[in-house]
Amino acid sequence: MAYVMAGRLAINKGRAAADVEAALASYERVPRLFPGSEAVGAANFYAGNTLWLVRRTEEALDRYRRVTMEYPRSIWAARATLAEAVVLVQTDRAMRALEELQRVRQQFPGTPEAATALNYNTIIYRLYVRAAAAALRVQRQRTSAHEAAKFRDVVGVSVNDAGLVMLGHKTGVAIFDSKATIVKSVTAEEPSAFFVDEKGRVVTVRRDSLVAEGGDYAAIAIPQKDGKLRPADEIPAVIPLSNGDRLVSDRKGKAVIRVGINGKILKNFATLNAERIVMNQLEDVAMLDKDTKSVVITDRDGKQLNKIVPKGTGYELDNPVDIAFDPFGNLYVLDRGKPFLYVFSPKAKLLASFTHAREGPGSFPKPQAFGPRRRRPRLSVRRSIPADSGVPVMSIRKIAVALVLVAAMLPARLAIAQAVDPQFTEAKRLFDALDYDAALRALDLAITGLEAKAVNDPARRELLPAAHTRCGRGRSSASAIRTAPRPTSSRCSRSTPATR
Repeated sequence: MAYVMAGRLAINKGRAAADVEAALASYERVPRLFPGSEAVGAANFYAGNTLWLVRRTEEALDRYRRVTMEYPRSIWAARATLAEAVVLVQTDRAMRALEELQRVRQQFPGTPEAATALNYNTIIYRLYVRAAAAALRVQRQRTSAHEAAKFRDVVGVSVNDAGLVMLGHKTGVAIFDSKATIVKSVTAEEPSAFFVDEKGRVVTVRRDSLVAEGGDYAAIAIPQKDGKLRPADEIPAVIPLSNGDRLVSDRKGKAVIRVGINGKILKNFATLNAERIVMNQLEDVAMLDKDTKSVVITDRDGKQLNKIVPKGTGYELDNPVDIAFDPFGNLYVLDRGKPFLYVFSPKAKLLASFTHAREGPGSFPKPQAFGPRRRRPRLSVRRSIPADSGVPVMSIRKIAVALVLVAAMLPARLAIAQAVDPQFTEAKRLFDALDYDAALRALDLAITGLEAKAVNDPARRELLPAAHTRCGRGRSSASAIRTAPRPTSSRCSRSTPATR
């Protein structure tokens, strides 16, 4: 695997033609020197990744498919198929991606790759198959009142690969597990931002300095026209790049600066007042311009690729406060003024929009920030109220680390009816997991049981029409990703009766 590692290091160094060719040459040596070995699958996989990073998408697809054809039972085949699905979605072939992802689930059950395939399928289904405006379902895990009192002036939220939620606040960064229990705290004095560096350390931003766990310190000084240096008075956003550089937002200078790991200024990256900066797997950079309410998207060298303007077809940004990428390069924009969550494709076209209630249980009247969970297709959102003397920015009594699932809210009485019909609940679970064949079989059993109930039975009245509706949706969705013989279901194939 030494040649594979050499190729990865070459492309990590840069995206120049010489770097790309050096990486590909390293990968090509593997099948010549070690034909038939497992390393060949890995080499072709990373060759595909290299081609994808420089936007040679059709060549990348060819490399990924070569892995699946030559090593169909290798885990590299599963990883290549996942990568192929990402490319297909980015090139407007989302339905093809669904079919490929189903193969991963069926051929590699119980693996992390199968779990990722299910998550990818869910995202595609919600954005491309069921592309209708929906509400946000909110589930909360609360900390104790004692813990909540510690958090004031929240500056950001982030979710890492392990599903841990990191909350930046007035006295540092608190790290929570999925049950909202604090597992670690990093102390810092009034940080304005934070990030996790290439060593896995939490780095906090204090005035003009980046301070990592363990004491590593980098001061940021901005050169002025007269040649003198001034401290970066306020840094609202920082992200690390794969080569160790950082992109730093300089609020006073209304610019984004590229600096070295030691804080040395390398070059001006963009001229705008960036309130948030995020980066996707291609290392495309999205910057939320506070002054213009727009989002500028560039490549890793600062060349503009796209721009999401404040008003476009199907949307109007009122008060955008946060942004994030998903695994397919779709960009999510959280608008505090609506409140709305807009989803834009890699080509900056609106894909979907989601809203939530301003009042009542689970409401977020003033969302401030969010971070997409990487292991499951959910979003973490925090709400805040304007800072006031003696009042925490989060709730006075409790802090909510909210796991927001993008889905339509179910009526309360339908949920109650489901609780008394476990067969329908199981069918719904399978349907939501995109296992349509099993869902149709389960719905057939559910309909049989519901039709056997009395006509005035509450569960029958509420669930039977929903079961027939899901049958129709399940059949149409299954046809797009069919990989096994279609099950027969006489009851599920019926249309919904006119009266119940």
